[in-house]
Amino acid sequence: MLGKKEKNRIPSMVYYVKPMHKQEAFSYLEFAESEFEVTNRLCDTILSLPMHPYLTEEEIDKVCNVINNFIK
Repeated sequence: MLGKKEKNRIPSMVYYVKPMHKQEAFSYLEFAESEFEVTNRLCDTILSLPMHPYLTEEEIDKVCNVINNFIK
């Protein structure tokens, strides 16, 4: 059985698996995890949708319909 992503054939990707403050380059910084609650939540919940100048009206409608159906 195909997952929702494969079923609807809408490309998606997680771009920020690890927030910036957790990247190795910033490991020397001292911080409280509570200072980054919003950042952490966004990294866990962000939805990256296709967006480029070559999207057709039909593709845009499809993405919007799938999102609307999901929300309902």
